[in-house]
Amino acid sequence: HGGILATLLDETMNHVLSHNGEPVATAELTVRYREPARVGVPPRVEARLLKTRPPLYTAEAETTDPQGSVVAEASAKLMRVEAEEIDRA
Repeated sequence: HGGILATLLDETMNHVLSHNGEPVATAELTVRYREPARVGVPPRVEARLLKTRPPLYTAEAETTDPQGSVVAEASAKLMRVEAEEIDRA
C-alpha cells in the first residue's frame, strides 16, 4: 500500500500547481506513514502549497481515512519544468 499512497500524495501535490498552469516535476518527496491503510477503504487526499520560489515550490499533503485519521503525510519540493519537457517524457 505504501507505494500507492506515496503516488496519490505526490500526484495531488503536483496537481495543485499543474492545475493552475504551472507544470512541475517532483524533485524531492518525503512520506511518513502514520497508520496502516485498509484495503477497500477509499482515502481522502488533500494538498496545499507552502512556499513559492520559482522555479522551486514546496507543498505538503495528507491522506485520511473516512473517520479523519491521518494515514500518511508527505512533503515535496517541486521544480517548474517547460511544457516541451513534459511532452518528451
